[in-house]
Order: sequence, then structure tokens, then C-alpha cells
Amino acid sequence: MRSDELPDYKGYYDYFLTGKFERAEFGFKFYINTLKYIITSPELLFLSVALLSVGIKWSAIRKLSTYIWGSLLIYLSYFFILHDMIQIRVAVASGLLLWSTKYLYERNAIKFIVTTIIAILFHTSAIVILPLWFINTKKKKKKIYLWMVPIAYIITIMGYAIGYLIAKVPIAQIQELWLLYEYKMANNEGVDINIFNSLHLMRCFMCTLILFNIDKIAKYCPFAIIWSKIYTISLVAFLLLSDIPVVAFRISELF
Repeated sequence: MRSDELPDYKGYYDYFLTGKFERAEFGFKFYINTLKYIITSPELLFLSVALLSVGIKWSAIRKLSTYIWGSLLIYLSYFFILHDMIQIRVAVASGLLLWSTKYLYERNAIKFIVTTIIAILFHTSAIVILPLWFINTKKKKKKIYLWMVPIAYIITIMGYAIGYLIAKVPIAQIQELWLLYEYKMANNEGVDINIFNSLHLMRCFMCTLILFNIDKIAKYCPFAIIWSKIYTISLVAFLLLSDIPVVAFRISELF
């Protein structure tokens, strides 16, 4: 039922018909090619991907959230449109990221790594999940995380954003994406970013509010500590990767 005017629609539609989509990861291709044995309609393939991505998030919300309806409100009002209706490979990866926080909290390394690998097989950007394993899920470290966003702003304003370091990652698919982003930026596409935009500032305010009250919140939601830290990391990523706007938005939104 999605509009064919939405970004990425035509690319995926053509891929479902022809099977030609160079940048698709192995997991996504395997899922679609397996379904093609029983489904030939691109519309039904879109539906199948949606059932997977929405299903993962719905089950994670039911399992992990203390306030299911509040979580659904946030998910449907933003992430559903951005990911599940447009960036459908990222949609699956972000759902698996949400699930991985359960295993991160439980310190279950095997399940965390397996979940992350599956997420990477759907979208390469999910590789950023792996470093989350080193975050302390019990200690709040409130002062450190409260200072992270202001420090990231200072670093970015001084001209020390680090998005260009992605070019150093020795993974072929990331290198291909880098060349694509570089080409677009050379043609003045995807270069606009405002680190003081109202949405980001509102998130910074909400993050500060959450961190100040994390002691109270954690009593009701055991995952609050790890989620608030990942939320802070998303804000920092937006700033420190802002020299490559596409990457800044992608990584920040994934977290």
C-alpha cells in the first residue's frame, strides 16, 4: 500500500522483478530469493519484508517495554515511516538492534553476536552494534553521559568531525557506499546538515531529562540504563559524523 513516490520504492520494486540490486546484502537477498519460490508479486514481497521487520519490533516491544502503547506511539509516529516504509533493509536491522539490547543487558555474548551478525547480513551499517557490547549495562555513569553531547558539539564546531574515517574501514560494501556518498557530495547532493536543527535539539533536551532522572526510571524499566546510553550515542554520532551527512543521519537513526 506504500506510495511509489516514496524514496527507494522503485529500486526495490525493480529488484523484486529482476533480481538485480548490487548493494543488497546477502541476508536480504537470501530472504527475498527464498520467498520468490512461492511469491512472484512485488507487492507481496514488500508485504513479506514488512511482516518481518514490523514483526521483530512488535515482539521486541511486547517483550522489553514497560509501557507498550507509549513505545508503539513513538515507533509508529517516526521509525515505522522512515524504516519500514522506506529503508526496508535497515528496518530489519534496527529491529534486531532492539532485540540485541536484551542480550546486551543479560550479558549473553553468543545471542548478542548472532543477532548482530544477522542484522549486518540485512544492512552493513548494523556493524556499529558490535561496540555496544562494551557498554556497562548496570552502572549509570550519569555525569559522563551528560557531558558527551556538549563535548561532541564543541569537537564538531571546532571542525574535528570524523565521518571521513569510514573510508578507512576495510569492508568492500562499506567502501562501495563510501564511493557513492563521495560521488553524491561532489555533485552537491546530500551535503545539507544543520547540527542545531530543532528536532536534534529537542532530542538533546529529552536525553538530558532522561539522564537526570535515570535513577527513578531504572526502578521501573530495567533496560533504561542501556537504552539511555545508546540514545546518547545516537546524538553524539549525529554530530561527530556530520562531515558526511548521509552517514550521520543513517547511524544516528539506527541507534
